[in-house]
Amino acid sequence: MRREALPAIVHEATVVSSDTARGIVTVRVLHSGSADCSGCAAAMLCRRKGDDILEIRSAGPSAFRPGDRVRIGASAPAHRKAVMLLLVYPCLIAVGALAVVKACGLPDGVAAATCLGAAALVYLTLYLLRRRLRMAVEFEIL
Repeated sequence: MRREALPAIVHEATVVSSDTARGIVTVRVLHSGSADCSGCAAAMLCRRKGDDILEIRSAGPSAFRPGDRVRIGASAPAHRKAVMLLLVYPCLIAVGALAVVKACGLPDGVAAATCLGAAALVYLTLYLLRRRLRMAVEFEIL
């Protein structure tokens, strides 16, 4: 098995329903303190507290009954993508804004405010696009 094929984000879940016509299994993910949600939180896929309802495409949804315990996972590339969205892009944009402001010869206070504002703008954009991002990372039943 290739390294990229291994799931990087894994959660325990309970089947809520299965729709054989659409090929979808609906699961409830119960988050605990031990779950690795770093990638999920980055892509705003989960709340890290309470529970979330996710729809997962499955080749055989008729095999799952409400109440069944399953493990769901997302691939390592999906995890890397989520971390890039959460950490790398905001940092790059903040540092870029800082460099431009300092190159213009403006004071440090203005540079710091611009840097923070740029990072906040990136996070606001991610928040506004959270539904699209949620669809970009697909979980599968392991």
